[in-house]
Amino acid sequence: TFGGGGRLDLALAALRRATDEDPGDGVARTALVKLLVDTGRHDEAELVLEGAAAPPSAALVLEGARNDLALGRFEKALAALPADSSAPEICWVRAQALRELGRGGDAKAALDCAAKSRAPGEVEALAAALSHVP
Repeated sequence: TFGGGGRLDLALAALRRATDEDPGDGVARTALVKLLVDTGRHDEAELVLEGAAAPPSAALVLEGARNDLALGRFEKALAALPADSSAPEICWVRAQALRELGRGGDAKAALDCAAKSRAPGEVEALAAALSHVP
């Protein structure tokens, strides 16, 4: 983490500068979106995503889906992610979106995949939430 507003602001400024100087820099754009999503700046993340080159990288698609999830756009988040992916981070976001959509069985299958990379407490919390979804 950045340990304080000053360092966070510096990091955001550096990433914005990098994406302004090279709009095609997918690594900087992805890092900027991730940092914005992680700090709850979802509207800003949306604007950065809109400026992305087509086609976006898989990492940027994942961050966009995380942003959609945070904004309650569960169908959009789910539609953005490849259904056949076995990447744990993609499975994690899919599990959360599926849970919110009331698709417990599908969410549990995605959770099995996601468990490969998540901390045990996170997996248990989502599994507990899924126990109430049909």
